[in-house]
Amino acid sequence: MSVYLRICVLWLYASLASAQTLITGQVSSPERRPLADISVTVESRDSTTLGFAITNAAGNFSITITSAADTLVVRARSLNYVVQSFAVANRNQQVNFLLRPGEQQLKEVVIQGNMPIRRRGDTLSYSVAAFADQKDRAIVDVLRKLPGVEVESDGRVLYEGKPIQKFYIEGLDLLEGQYNLATKNLPAETVEAVQILENHQPVQVLSGVAASTRASLNIKLKKAITTTGTATLGLGLPPVRWQANVTPIVLGSGQQLLASYQADNVGHDLGVNLKQLSLEDLRTSSARDLNKPELVGIQRLATPAVDSKRYLFNNAHLLTLNYLRKVSDELQLRVNAYYLQDHQKQRGATATFFYLPDDTVQLTEAKINRLTYQSAQTNLTLLKNTKRQYFKNTLSLTGYCNRQQGEVQRSQGPSPVSQVLRVPYAALSNTLRLVQPLGGQLLTLASYVSFDRAPQQLTVAPGPFAAVLGGGQAYPGARQQVTLAEWTTTNSLSSTRTWRRWTATAGAGFEARQQRLASALYRQEPAGETPLGKSFENALSLTSYQGNGQVEAAYKARSWNASIALPIRLWHFAVTDANLDQGQQLRVVTAEPQVYARYDFTPQWYTSATYQLSRHFGDATQLNYGYILRDYRNLQRNAVPLSQRTVQSYTLSVYHKNALRARFAHLAYSYAETGNNLLYRSQVQEDGTTELTYRNRYNYSSRHNLSGQLSKFVGELKTTVSLGATLHSGKQPQLLNEVLTQVRNQGATATFKLNTQLRQWFGLDYQAKGVFLRTAVDAGAATSSFGHEHVLNLNLYPAPNHYVKLSSDYYENRYLANQNRAVFGDLLYRYTIGEKKIDLEIQWSNIFNIKEYTSNTVNSYTFIQSTYRLRPMQLLAVIKFSL
Repeated sequence: MSVYLRICVLWLYASLASAQTLITGQVSSPERRPLADISVTVESRDSTTLGFAITNAAGNFSITITSAADTLVVRARSLNYVVQSFAVANRNQQVNFLLRPGEQQLKEVVIQGNMPIRRRGDTLSYSVAAFADQKDRAIVDVLRKLPGVEVESDGRVLYEGKPIQKFYIEGLDLLEGQYNLATKNLPAETVEAVQILENHQPVQVLSGVAASTRASLNIKLKKAITTTGTATLGLGLPPVRWQANVTPIVLGSGQQLLASYQADNVGHDLGVNLKQLSLEDLRTSSARDLNKPELVGIQRLATPAVDSKRYLFNNAHLLTLNYLRKVSDELQLRVNAYYLQDHQKQRGATATFFYLPDDTVQLTEAKINRLTYQSAQTNLTLLKNTKRQYFKNTLSLTGYCNRQQGEVQRSQGPSPVSQVLRVPYAALSNTLRLVQPLGGQLLTLASYVSFDRAPQQLTVAPGPFAAVLGGGQAYPGARQQVTLAEWTTTNSLSSTRTWRRWTATAGAGFEARQQRLASALYRQEPAGETPLGKSFENALSLTSYQGNGQVEAAYKARSWNASIALPIRLWHFAVTDANLDQGQQLRVVTAEPQVYARYDFTPQWYTSATYQLSRHFGDATQLNYGYILRDYRNLQRNAVPLSQRTVQSYTLSVYHKNALRARFAHLAYSYAETGNNLLYRSQVQEDGTTELTYRNRYNYSSRHNLSGQLSKFVGELKTTVSLGATLHSGKQPQLLNEVLTQVRNQGATATFKLNTQLRQWFGLDYQAKGVFLRTAVDAGAATSSFGHEHVLNLNLYPAPNHYVKLSSDYYENRYLANQNRAVFGDLLYRYTIGEKKIDLEIQWSNIFNIKEYTSNTVNSYTFIQSTYRLRPMQLLAVIKFSL
């Protein structure tokens, strides 16, 4: 983005925020006596309220509005006086009223016992009884219907299009972001309300000091002490299908417990229960160590855009324990532990198209994969969160051992290809944060330290890259050994002071990190293994230090909320590889400003804008002087300077929410420009094998994104409607087969959701989604694909305690002349035994026995068409009940 465009964007935003009209005046009686507590509103011609005020003891009022309307209606009213209004021009002016005494005839008011949405301050409360219907069992079923709230496919909850930062049950954070366990197992009948805590500050001592713009979610229970949970047992065929779930839940003000044992081979992904979903916990949790990248891997099938029950062949067991206890009135002790074992099978095929400057290479692969995931983690947390002090310390122990086997039948080159991967991992970490008032200021101390080790091994047969690794001759196989060990500590201390509407923070910190990457590539022969030499080995050590200082100023008024932060960082990197006699050093100082501004036009409308500049540096996972066989068709060598990326991002958003009318909307535009000192260099061979390296050449990439959503709840029809759309476009330079190219990607997504209970005996859920993708390399012909999907559930209640759900999913993908369709049908019958709500179910899945599904994926200069083998028709008998 040019400097002129940046200035224009900032000027436009400033103009919108400053295009305000000030209406002042006085309200008096005919005797010129000032009238206090008179309501004065400024409205548009269509009666939309733009601003309001209450007169003071002197009868004066002042209203600031932002509107492009030519004419405004200023109205004064009170129960004891006759309403008076004036139509005035939209400019700064004074408007005075003389109100005559008189009684107002009130319209008939109907008091409803169950208001669907209530607002009190910054808390929005959704009544569960107003949104739930006969079929709903878990609280997640209700969350999907709430206007303004979205539930993504992995269970993440969004409000106003952004992830919630905290998930509470009666004000307590039991699950530390892994709230799928609660939303899927907490019966909806035990919940009184779902509360959205807008502008929520999770740290009590910072309340009123450090403003928050994020929302959190709190579950309000019907009883002070709730003992509940879920139990499920299912058996079916073919040949033998089973599922089990026993999840006891105890929720009180002094202690909370959620334990769960789940087992499944019918296609439900149990690993999704362990995902960190809330924004705050995702940022700070020590569980981030679980996101370590795999340095080597097998060729897998991409996750299809259908429900996991369609394609996931699994045999999984999950055991988890979550316990929170108040040791005292101020101190909490929490334990979160789990063990997961998951065996999966994948079968399918991919057609990969490499769009090169002078050619298009196509690679077809049939794949059979067997994946085994074993992971365990224990987090021990001590928390004190009061208005006098915040203290939180989390000790985390993590380990997993993943094993993967794959077989590939190729259209080019040797076939079949066998792949065997082992990825063990172990980590120990501790996270500490302390916020303490001291002498009129707040001191914040944060510390993080971790140790981890990940030895990984990939074996491929027959040997790949024969020209490079086999001297031009075919050979039996190759084994890549890679070990990454890391030690990290991050520490900071800051001080915060407030003065009227201003808050100032100053702080400093440091980070130390050491990574050791050791790798060796072996050629396997009938007589044994042979090391391929130093060019295929790494003994890399990367040590980095970072010292930083930061100043931040924040301003909060009735309508404004703004902040600016300026972190200054001093970086030092030292890289050595004694084996290859290679190394480098880098010292750099960076300034990374962050600007945020929010303006509330009215209680129903507000806008926000952000600007951020950030610097990112590579690590040992992106730097290797010797070759590493990443997978059977990707050989990589990064003998280049350390990666440096500079990212500038701009965001402008507009939000609308009307709790009384249950209407929510938002529109957001973002632009990001990335400068990179390294240029990707991909050398694609005719058989689809790729040698990936980098060139030391500065380049820029960019991305535009426009998204919006509108949702509305109609109480009379018990209907929630939601519309959403996203447009994105980006470009990135790359060296493809030694030719500098510009790769351009574009896409659009549109969604529609409808949930309604039209009659007591009939309701429906409908979702539609359309996706358009387009990719082009330079001025070459663009390749595009279009897909759309429709999910329809008809909910029937033919008699008391009887429920029938007829489901149909329709998917269609179009690429070039190819058109792929898939239609799924499911049937569920449920009989509920009395008030105990014991559900007896018959589940008939994939009635039409659809065996394959095809989807498209665009990734840089490649287009991938994936065909998946699906689960066959399945019949399951299930019993469910609340504990």
